[in-house]
Amino acid sequence: MKKAMFRLLFVSCIIILSACSLHYRDTKDAIKTPTNVESLFQFQIGYSKDSVVKELGSPSETTKDYLLFKNPYVLVGLDKNNASYIITSAPKFKTVEGIHIGSSKDEVINTYRKKDLYQYTELGDDWIYYFTHGGVKVAFKLQENKVIQIATGVAPLSEIFNIDENVDIMDDKAFIKESIYLTYSKDVKTNNKKVMHEDFLQYASNGLVKNIPVPLGMDLSEVERKYGQANYVWEDQEMGVTELWYKAFNCSFLVSDNDNKVHGLKCPIDIEYDELKNVIGDFVVNDEKEILYQLDGRELLFIGNKGNRIDYFVVR
Repeated sequence: MKKAMFRLLFVSCIIILSACSLHYRDTKDAIKTPTNVESLFQFQIGYSKDSVVKELGSPSETTKDYLLFKNPYVLVGLDKNNASYIITSAPKFKTVEGIHIGSSKDEVINTYRKKDLYQYTELGDDWIYYFTHGGVKVAFKLQENKVIQIATGVAPLSEIFNIDENVDIMDDKAFIKESIYLTYSKDVKTNNKKVMHEDFLQYASNGLVKNIPVPLGMDLSEVERKYGQANYVWEDQEMGVTELWYKAFNCSFLVSDNDNKVHGLKCPIDIEYDELKNVIGDFVVNDEKEILYQLDGRELLFIGNKGNRIDYFVVR
């Protein structure tokens, strides 16, 4: 009797382990996304085509490239019979930050302001998108400044955005060049180190910031010839200055509208006022929360906030 029970338990364990093993082999390439795709649809990017069909039922349309489901609209892109992205207008689908169908464009921008956020427009369609640190794309299709679809996955952006169009697939870098830069992430730690380094003031007195090959006085056409277009541009018509953010240098170039030359290097930092004393000694903070430090023929401007920290320095 004991032997029979042992055999039964042993066989049961083998069956359970086999089932787990099969399920694991089917989903071992699962890629997590910052959405509720798993809890809502019971699959993840990387799952097999069969797993997707098992969870969502029979698709309305099937090709080698995608599965289309309706009510709600769910399109699952395929790469070698595995889910590579999802586009959906399901009302309950959302990102971990809470962006959902019906969210406004401003909500999207404000929610992801600290990320590198891009906008792509093609044939009347507006998409706002960003990349996670793991390379997963998250995108929002807009109509009248409202989110009408959300997409996420690892397929090329052009494939996700142009599923119904005969468009040659570009790589993501080429695709980004066709997009508008909406927001940007700032590497304040790197710039903090530059400010606290002993050679900071020497560079600034020469109209330079270390590791930024653009000196004061350089013509904008020369900047663009060497380093391409800025990632983000602000225009202050009242002041007659255009600010051009270059992600590669983690710095903005302030260009005068009068002569199209660089008249300032503006870099984001996050330093306490007391820390700055180790660099320039005692100083006075004006009513605008600014500190002006005179150099030989140059000026250093530190721009603070309402708290006890400094947000930017400007060499001018």
